[in-house]
Amino acid sequence: MTQPDPIKSQLRIPASLHQRLVEATAETGRSMNAEIVHRLEGSFDEAMDSDALLKSNLVIFQLAAELTRYNPNALDIVSGMITRLFDDAAVKARVHALADGGDEIASMARDMAVKRLPGILAEVVEKMNSIDDDEPAKP
Repeated sequence: MTQPDPIKSQLRIPASLHQRLVEATAETGRSMNAEIVHRLEGSFDEAMDSDALLKSNLVIFQLAAELTRYNPNALDIVSGMITRLFDDAAVKARVHALADGGDEIASMARDMAVKRLPGILAEVVEKMNSIDDDEPAKP
């Protein structure tokens, strides 16, 4: 299989970025073109890695939320995960974009956060209240 002919393109970049690329080419031994192509291709790989890490965190969030039913100490984990996943606007937007795009993990995590977690927390509160009710009255 042959490589398609490369497309020639002019690129306007700030002088400071150009200088950083010059320094990088000196370190790596790549040509300016090869360095730019290498870094652009790497940025796409990093985006895929970032989504994989996000999905891993979404799975952990779902597991911790379910675990909270049986161990209220997991609330700390759930609280931290909610902060990391849904308080940051960019991360929250990415979760919603993945879910809206049909990603099953993101969709399930969003469903957990919005629909199921309030019920789980209500169960935990009910269990904790029943513990208080079971305590014998102090004289």
